[in-house]
Amino acid sequence: VQFLGEGANGRVYKVKRKDQYFALKVYKNKISSEQISLFRKEVSAMACLRHPGIIEIYDSDIKNDYPYILTELVEGETLDKVIEKGPLSVENVTKIFS
Repeated sequence: VQFLGEGANGRVYKVKRKDQYFALKVYKNKISSEQISLFRKEVSAMACLRHPGIIEIYDSDIKNDYPYILTELVEGETLDKVIEKGPLSVENVTKIFS
């Protein structure tokens, strides 16, 4: 397990399952029973999406009131790091978001 980063809602780790690497997002805060239903609906909707610009979701669950999502691992710089280097050209923005 390798820590990759942290955002407002959770921490992301690089994990290995069998011979493949994945990204595991573990939410920082416990969720209430009312939020569990919403979390499951959102993850279910996200798992149905198929597009080259959207990561694939492989698994999700809630353990001890903490949700997690196991997704495809995308290697490379974070968008924050790319933006720190200065303004992006139209070509780069198109490449990132297409």
